[in-house]
Order: sequence, then C-alpha cells, then structure tokens
Amino acid sequence: MWNLISTKERSKMEMLEMFYATNHPITIDTLSKQTKSSSRSVKNYLKELRETMEEIGGEFQSSSEGVNFKIPTNIGIDYFQKQLFKQSLGFMLLEKVFFDETLTNQQLINELFISQSTLNRLADTINTALEPYGLKLETSPYKVTGEEYLIRNFYTSYFIEAYTSNEWPFENIHKKLIDEIFPPASDYYQSTSKVMSYPHFRFHFAVDLVRNLQGYSVEFPLSEHDSVSALSDKVKTEIKKKIANFSFDNLLEEKIYIDVLVIYHLKILTPIVNEQLPKDDPLLKQLNEIKEMIDFLTEHFELAVEDQTNLIVEIDKALLFFSQSAKNHQPKMFILFPPRDYSLVDHYQKKYTAFYDIALQHMILLCKNRGFYPTEYTLNYLIYILISKWSGLTKQLFSRYNAITVKVYSHLNLRHAQNIAESLSSDLPESLEVSVLEEPIVNEEVLSKLDFDILVTTQTLILDIEQPIIFMYRSRSSYQYDDLQRLIRKAAKQKEKATREKFIKKHQLYITREETLKNRKPLK
Repeated sequence: MWNLISTKERSKMEMLEMFYATNHPITIDTLSKQTKSSSRSVKNYLKELRETMEEIGGEFQSSSEGVNFKIPTNIGIDYFQKQLFKQSLGFMLLEKVFFDETLTNQQLINELFISQSTLNRLADTINTALEPYGLKLETSPYKVTGEEYLIRNFYTSYFIEAYTSNEWPFENIHKKLIDEIFPPASDYYQSTSKVMSYPHFRFHFAVDLVRNLQGYSVEFPLSEHDSVSALSDKVKTEIKKKIANFSFDNLLEEKIYIDVLVIYHLKILTPIVNEQLPKDDPLLKQLNEIKEMIDFLTEHFELAVEDQTNLIVEIDKALLFFSQSAKNHQPKMFILFPPRDYSLVDHYQKKYTAFYDIALQHMILLCKNRGFYPTEYTLNYLIYILISKWSGLTKQLFSRYNAITVKVYSHLNLRHAQNIAESLSSDLPESLEVSVLEEPIVNEEVLSKLDFDILVTTQTLILDIEQPIIFMYRSRSSYQYDDLQRLIRKAAKQKEKATREKFIKKHQLYITREETLKNRKPLK
C-alpha cells in the first residue's frame, strides 16, 4: 500500500531508517543514491526533517563528512512510521469510510480539502492498493467491500500500525465500558502467554464491534460446539450484570455489545475449550496435526518439552484465516510495516537453516490439508507465527548451535578455580557456560570423559587433546585473554557448522526411514 504514500514521504522515511541505523555522518550523495532522489531533493527533505526533529527535541548534525540527526532516545522509528498514515490522504479516506459508510462525494471533498478530480484519482489509487487484500473501495456510497473477515483483518492491521497502544481512535465505542468489562491485559496474558499481543487483541475487538454495529457479522469458529455454548451462556450472564449501568441508544446496540464481549471473553478461554472437544471432532484433528509438527521439531532439535497449547491455537487461527477465502485470497498480514520481530524469518533462514527448512515443509503440508497452497508471503507469515510465538525458541536454538563450554582448572584449589570462573562469566558473552573442573589431577583420560570446548588453566598443561588449552595470566590485558576471545569465536563457528550438519543428517535419516516404511510390502 506504499502507493498511498507520496514519493517525498517515502524518501524521507528511507532517510530516517538510515539515520537510525548509524551514529556516523552520511553524505548527501549516499542519501541520494539510497532514495533514488536528486541531491537537491535530498537537501529539501533534510530541511523538512530538521523542522520535525526540532519539534521533538532532536538535533541536526552536519560536518564535512556528512549529516545525521541526534534523535531523542525515547523516540523510536515507529513515531515517524505512524505519521505517514496520518499524512496520507488515502489512509485518511479509508479511516473515514470505516467509521461512516454514508459519506458523499461532497462531504469527502470538504473534509479532505481536495477537488472532485483529485478524489476520483485517489479512489482509483486506493482500489489498486486494496486489490492484493481482496478488497475494493466502492464510491456509491463510499465503503470498502469484500469478504467480511478480510475487511476486519485489514482494518485491524491498519489501526495497529497507524496508532499507538495508548491511543483510542474508536470514538463511537464506550471507552469506559472497554476499560471495565473487556478482558484486562492480566487475564489475557495469563490465559495466553507473554509472546502474544494484547494491543492487537484490543484493536481487533474494536474493529469487530464497529462492523457489527454497522450490521455486518462473521461466524465464531467454535460457536457450534456444546462445550462452548454452555460456557457462552455463563459468560453472557456475567457480562449482562456488569453492563447494566451503561446506557445504549437501543436494545439492539446493547445486544451487539454483549455478543461481541462474550466472543472475546471466550477467545482467551479457547485453549481450555479445545481440550474439551470430542476425539472425533474435525477441529481436534486439525489441532493435533499442528501439535505433531511442534512435537516433531521439539524432538528433532532436542528442545525443551513444554505445553504449546497457545502456540497451536495461534497457528490454527492463521491457517483458518488463509483457508476460508472463497477466492483463495492470501493477503499480507500488515499494511506498510511488518512487526518489529518479522526479521526473525530471515534470521532463521540464514542461521538456523535446518530448522527453517523442516518447519517450512511441515507448514506447506498443513496448508494443503486445509485445502489451499500457500503463497510465499503466507508461508513467511506462518513461519513467523511459529518462531515468534514459540516462547524461548531462539534462545534454545542459540544454545544448541552456539553455546560454548569452558572448563576452568586450577592447580591450587577449587576456590581459586571458582573465582576465575565467576570472573570470566561476568566478562564473557552470555552464550558461554563457564564451570570448574573439579578433578585434582588432569590428564587425557580424565578430559576424554568430559564435554567441553575450551580448557582454561592456571598452570602449564601439555596434553594431547582436541580442545585448545589457554593459560590464564593474572592480567586481563594479556595476549592470552585476547587468544581466549578469538578461540571462543572460532569454537562458536565450528559448533554452529557441526550442529547444522548434525540436524540435517538427522532429518535425512528420518526421511529415508519414512520412505522405507512407506515402500515396505505388507507380509502375506
């Protein structure tokens, strides 16, 4: 949807990203090449950015080496990203028609301060931008049309990107009611996990409520199940009591508020409900397929066995979203800017290749079982859900691939060795496991029984072992300490390579075994 942002604002955004990435001066020529703008345009953009920065306490820095900005430490790149939405006529129009589907040509012309011809061109541009999302902007009257769940997903993504979690752009929704009756963050995180997004949950609710108040509706996937029905009645009774003191325009509006609030209270109870489904239920079968994928990855990569119910539910929601379109629409799950941790997908593809490839194969199979073949964007998003919502996954994989074990041996006593180990632990990377070698006599036989990468010693040791031996001098400024740092980096690279090869080989053996079992002829 970048075609709704002017060329100038896009270039300024690119420049800001460059300034955030480094404290060093950047030349006008570099900025010009990066943004594909003339030097004159870059200078004009810098002038505008300087005015913006001064408003928020920033400082323009210029020297013979180039330019940069000293940006206040509390101002993130998201501040400027959200400004893009507020300055875009296209997004302003889309937001207006979300809240009011009765707006006429003349009203939009007056509110946006544009001409009829500009409005016509803007509508055409918006329609081009909406097409990949499976949506369309109609102009008689002005409203966004398409499959209802796609409309809701689009606007939820829009509000998440255009507003901070402290802002509340839904003026027609009782804010006090939301604060008092909507599930609080504490309940949400207790029933899900800390890797989920409460602001997204809250904005999604607001979008659903606005659409329902306008007369649109979508099905709640679990609404047909008896276990949900009984729980729904109980939650509805509780909400009716809490909502009694609020005033509504009519009974229908009150009913819509209650119905949507019930659904969102049930959503945070969904993991509990799923465990109550009959064993032959199709939904349970689908959830088990996801569980089998997670169990396989856990076993294959030797990860900690944990309750992954919330992760299973999140992946199921994503698969359901992509599988329900009658026209096989698989839109991007963001408008302009992917989530901050979306870069994890590229990181895993490059660093944890075996995990990424195996997860990708499983995801494709899950998609096929749901009746659709995923696009590249869809696959990336599903992988993103898996790795970003799997609590502690990156830390565990880092430990498998990169963690280095350093053994400390002292010829004096254990306390001396412990002092050195504690000192090293406080100064070296967290990926290091530093422990004391408790054996009083050290030789090849003793060390052959231990799993470690580097041996640090307080006396000269001449041993025929594979691991490097480092004598630790009294001073940290000694060349031995520099050698230790170098050996740690070298060992980390070697371990990463060996671990990658180990998991790839392990998967190849698994595939061979599965193919053998598949091709084996049954006994007569």
